[in-house]
Amino acid sequence: MLRTVLNSCFKTGGLIRSCENVGKYCLPTSQFNRGLTSLVSQNRFIPSVNSPTLWKTTSSLGTPQVIAPPIHHQQSRPVTKWTLGSQKRQTVRAVIARFRRLDWGAWIHRPAGCKRKRWKKKHHILMRNERHVFSNATRSKILDRMVSLYWRSPKYWVDDPYEPYNKREEYYFSRTKPRPLPIGVSFPQES
Repeated sequence: MLRTVLNSCFKTGGLIRSCENVGKYCLPTSQFNRGLTSLVSQNRFIPSVNSPTLWKTTSSLGTPQVIAPPIHHQQSRPVTKWTLGSQKRQTVRAVIARFRRLDWGAWIHRPAGCKRKRWKKKHHILMRNERHVFSNATRSKILDRMVSLYWRSPKYWVDDPYEPYNKREEYYFSRTKPRPLPIGVSFPQES
């Protein structure tokens, strides 16, 4: 029962203000504190700084009641910015397992949900899910911050299947060779 009430309060993100009208959603203080301590121990509930963590009202029975506060989830990336041993940033291993960085700075990955429920997907969908897709510029910057310089530098593997994609000569930002002159145009010869 406690899990159901807390989930409904957290999903709606708001408070139930009148305990007299909706009595089944109000919890006695002891039950709510037990649920709150289990959520805090699981790191699932972090109260906001500006809002109080507990709202107390008086029900028709005269016992103090506690209602769950709204939860505002904040994005988090598990980046270790400084380690005790090496005093450096640490690479997030989940990025290395799921993404690959090309030499010109783009990140590629498999489509989301490509391994889920393969039994009910059509053949052309399965073939499309075998391809890799590019990450956008914002995600690429975030991924660059989440890995160390070792993973951002070019890698040279034997028989690398991604070798043709590591160079992008048609774009000025990632070009490594000078652009060829148009046909029929040449530099003047010095005499």
